[in-house]
Amino acid sequence: MSQNIPILLYHRVGHLDGSFMDEYTVSPIVFEEQMAAIARWGWRPIPLESVVRGAIVDVPARSLVLTFDDGFASNREHAWPVLAKHKFPSATFIVTGCLGAYNYWDGPSRANYQLLCADDIAAADPQFMTFHAHSMTHSDLTFLVNDQRTMRRELEEPRSRVAELETGGDIFAYPRGSWNWELLEQVKRAGYAGACTSMG
Repeated sequence: MSQNIPILLYHRVGHLDGSFMDEYTVSPIVFEEQMAAIARWGWRPIPLESVVRGAIVDVPARSLVLTFDDGFASNREHAWPVLAKHKFPSATFIVTGCLGAYNYWDGPSRANYQLLCADDIAAADPQFMTFHAHSMTHSDLTFLVNDQRTMRRELEEPRSRVAELETGGDIFAYPRGSWNWELLEQVKRAGYAGACTSMG
């Protein structure tokens, strides 16, 4: 596939509360406005999986991909109905060791937010939702590439857990966007079809 396809990355869709997370949060009203603008201006969200695999031969003009990192539970209420309304597919990268818990990786002194649980994921509409691995604990894996036991836990176990889901996929998102060439090779060896980063 020769053309570049924009990937829009979201984290949390929910109400702003003045915490550090506001930087990574889009309010429900703004998210609705953004999705309406995508539809109004003729943009067409397509599945991330089809882009990674090159499954679309002639990619329609104004195609883009919608993704969500971390799997915040507020997205279930504020983002999922909007995606279904517009019939927009999306991919969510989940931290498999924290399902039903909170974003503890941000530290004890920072605000924590509920994450999706297994029941939430099971109830997601497979027409608009797929789920992929975002590691087991959201650690920066570039510092751990020489620890094979940890890498198995952070790459292989999440891959297996996500594969068990009806809506599970085989794409990885690097925690914090951090990657290097050695980590990329380990992601390949763990069986992922592709990987996403927010860094160049």
